Amino acid sequence: MRFITATLLATCLLLVAGPVFANWTIRGEAFDPDTGDLDYIELHYLTFEDDRIVERRVDYERPDGERFARKVLRYDTGLPYVPSLDWEDLEADTRITGRLNGGRYEQRILDPQRDETERARLSNPEQVVFDAAFDQYIADNFDQLLEQGRLDFDFLSLSAGRTYSFRIEESAQEDGRLVLDVGLSSALLRWFVDDLELEYDLESRRLLRFSGITNFRRDGDLVNSDIFYEYANDPEER
Repeated sequence: MRFITATLLATCLLLVAGPVFANWTIRGEAFDPDTGDLDYIELHYLTFEDDRIVERRVDYERPDGERFARKVLRYDTGLPYVPSLDWEDLEADTRITGRLNGGRYEQRILDPQRDETERARLSNPEQVVFDAAFDQYIADNFDQLLEQGRLDFDFLSLSAGRTYSFRIEESAQEDGRLVLDVGLSSALLRWFVDDLELEYDLESRRLLRFSGITNFRRDGDLVNSDIFYEYANDPEER
């Protein structure tokens, strides 16, 4: 059951604005929550048209600079929060491609144990969120979240072939920061799946910290990380 939240990850949930340069747009440092050691680095390269993201490429590197995974999301489906996906995890020898086909989202999963396609029917496609399109969903609904303290949506799970009902709830506001709790709407399912904790800057509405399950699976277990983000177009950062 924990796999169904794997794509609410560190690779997603980033609120950004501004032009794209030759270098990274967003940089994330992912730390092991148990040891505090730096595990990997995310480098996000974003392409915009009219202030909307049309493509996001994320390179995942070890601290020594070796790339071990890459994800590319293209916002070419006509749905605001359901992009096409190309995901490659070199260490796990896994490739996943996702495409919209009519009212279904098809994900082909290739790894040493399988070659299969999962098909998820999107009953209310305008309200379905997939992978890092979560950032745009948060941005588009930030005022509503602040006013009501909660958002509800359907999350399309990576390689699970279905959507799940999720909710975002405000848990704290302090020192100009908003802390959010993200998890399954079902109280029963929450017994089996840990929630995520996200921290945003209230002024810029950008993600500062992500804590929880990532997309990565190693030795049969999902990887948890504490990830801290910086942005290339912040003057104090670069």
